[in-house]
Amino acid sequence: MKKILLIMLIFPICYLVGCSKNSTNQEKIGTDMCNEIMRCIHEEDIESLKSMFCDQISDAHDLDSEIKLAFDFFDGKILSHDKFLIGGGDSMRDGELTDSHIVPIIDNIKTDTGKTYKITYLSYIVLNQNERLIGMQYMIIRDENDETIMIGEYIY
Repeated sequence: MKKILLIMLIFPICYLVGCSKNSTNQEKIGTDMCNEIMRCIHEEDIESLKSMFCDQISDAHDLDSEIKLAFDFFDGKILSHDKFLIGGGDSMRDGELTDSHIVPIIDNIKTDTGKTYKITYLSYIVLNQNERLIGMQYMIIRDENDETIMIGEYIY
């Protein structure tokens, strides 16, 4: 009986340790990216925001123009926002991490002009199938009237 209990305790621990070795820290990466996005919007830093996008989007889009339009759409200076919600997922093949992505939400962004916004984006942290897609693919800014502006596009 003691052996069965010991096995029941050891197996989950070994499983969790094995998984954590290969997984990414999506919560930390997503939070850091959200903070940087908020800083870029607040300071209207086109270059830093542009550098967060993956190579394939950077090559296919005029990100300078798209980001400028997004900054123009965003009315006012940020006063507050809700806690970042970081969603995402990992895929493994033969014990190796092959895909790790995040889909964060920055909700209830209040500005000094009384406007409210929501930002969502998709960013790949690992993607063995196409490393040119590592980074942000798209970012959507939505206002309280459900008007949206998108930077980049969804590819994969």
